[in-house]
Amino acid sequence: MGNHKKIAISLLLFFSLGIMGGCSNNVANQPEGSDLLQPQDAAGIGLYGEIRQKLPDFVITPEIKEWDQPLPFYENGKLGFKDKQGKIVLEPIYASHHGYRNGVNNIAYDDEAGNRTWQVYDIYGKPYPYDTVYGFHYGISFVQKDGKSGLINTAGQEIVPVEYDKLLLAYIQDAASETEQPSAYAQKDSRSPWVLLDLQDGYQSYYEPYDENKKAGYAGTLDLTEHSIAIINNMIMVDGISLTTGKDFPLCALDGLSCQIYQDGKAVGSAPIKLDQGFYEGEVMALFPDYFGESYADENNEFVAIPQLLLSQSQPSIAKGQGSDYQQAVEDYLTEKQIENTPVKIASCYIADFSGQNKKSALLEVVDTMRFQEPLPPEIESWDADDFTAKKVAFVSTILFIPDLTKPNEYQVVLENIQQSDRFIRETIRNSLYAAFDLDRDGSLEMIVDNLYYEYRDYQLIDLSK
Repeated sequence: MGNHKKIAISLLLFFSLGIMGGCSNNVANQPEGSDLLQPQDAAGIGLYGEIRQKLPDFVITPEIKEWDQPLPFYENGKLGFKDKQGKIVLEPIYASHHGYRNGVNNIAYDDEAGNRTWQVYDIYGKPYPYDTVYGFHYGISFVQKDGKSGLINTAGQEIVPVEYDKLLLAYIQDAASETEQPSAYAQKDSRSPWVLLDLQDGYQSYYEPYDENKKAGYAGTLDLTEHSIAIINNMIMVDGISLTTGKDFPLCALDGLSCQIYQDGKAVGSAPIKLDQGFYEGEVMALFPDYFGESYADENNEFVAIPQLLLSQSQPSIAKGQGSDYQQAVEDYLTEKQIENTPVKIASCYIADFSGQNKKSALLEVVDTMRFQEPLPPEIESWDADDFTAKKVAFVSTILFIPDLTKPNEYQVVLENIQQSDRFIRETIRNSLYAAFDLDRDGSLEMIVDNLYYEYRDYQLIDLSK
């Protein structure tokens, strides 16, 4: 799934949009007088103020350890629970259970008529007053009651009130500390702004267009023009990274932002972003219901959307090239990697001033032909193990950059994925050239690369001018 979406996508679909940056003539495709592709240069446009509000009841309590959870026992055919000291926590009157996990258990009681009722219990044998309790992770659990969502701590206290129509909770890796940190976005109702929940210090933030008169009340500011932002098939990319939880960037600031939408290499219209739940728990996605309707885009309806206030005044031109003109560079690359017998093809070749140095360059997607099989072999490719040692073959998915077309044999490796094993490794199946835009507005093109994995896809940005 999606943008981590499940792949029912043909590998040959990788360039359904063409290279979308090749739209220097897109203005001609707009209605007369249209300014859809023009940057908005009003003073302060893209500047937002952060309004931060303390969560008054926010208290983090100790985590529940696995050995603190009650254990089941049976008496006269009925189920009960004891703590680790042997003290009865729940009398043996119950019929079934799902097992304690992360501090909660769903336990069933049968009345005299045989009617079964399920109830969620804590480790002390106390029923929770909620319809759903997900279980605790780092001392926090998601709960729901009557369609509203919130968060509780291990003491059962509501640290985020159960009043939100939507609450997206995720746990993300903190590279610095090598630990997970909770991240959450919430929306009370369709008329309310999305808020970012800080689950470490206990506050919520939302962002509004900057108002000089409210300057003293802002906890901080966010200038969108200092970032490159693109939405690719509902996934939000900020500064070259696909964000699904928004740890390092407040995605809630993008809700309602007007975007230009591109399909098949053409600017086709504009629509505002609507943030919503993605395919996975806690995932944030950008939808465009005013343009596509309420459903997610799929492989037959792919797009790139750029915030209008971040659009460049002009896009460098781009064209398809003849891959055969650069075959020697590919052969030199394979020789350098000591890959001798792998059938390889140049899947795509594009020519543009990628580096912004006023000279034409080429970008090549080099792929072994095994990756064009449909369907992909699920476990073991057709080459046997000896091929990888004796015949020096490999699964190749590489993007090469030729900076100067007057020197077609001189190349740089931009992105490389080589697998030299007879097992089908569930890493990147293929890195494909997907689209090109001047996302940082410096006059050069940045390449959006489609990373196709075994069960999902995401995107990354490559700036060849750096």
